[in-house]
Amino acid sequence: MMQSFLKFSILLVFLTVFLGCQEKDPSIAKIFVRNNNNILIQDMEVLLVANDSNTPEFNATARTSQAGYATFRLDEVFDQFTKQEKRDRLGYFKIYLQIEGEGIVKMGEISARPHITAVKTIYLPN
Repeated sequence: MMQSFLKFSILLVFLTVFLGCQEKDPSIAKIFVRNNNNILIQDMEVLLVANDSNTPEFNATARTSQAGYATFRLDEVFDQFTKQEKRDRLGYFKIYLQIEGEGIVKMGEISARPHITAVKTIYLPN
């Protein structure tokens, strides 16, 4: 009986340590870019910029993949907050596209939370 209790206790401690050390999901913004025919566009330059005084400074550029989306890791934004602050925090960002012949054009906004993937689809103007 005592040996079973000891095995159970060791297992419980191991599971607690193992589960407590697991890495959290990353904070990601995924921006899809489509044309006016609803076709995903590859190799489009997307800029993501912090949009709010409560969102730490962030400015990054990425190109859309062959699948038509650009991915931004936002962990550095949310890592600036304490664990308590991070739990209730939203980050607000402006989305810009580098459009040939038009330059950099604001196309929309996206909000993101820590450890969650935020998704937004942007449609190119005609």
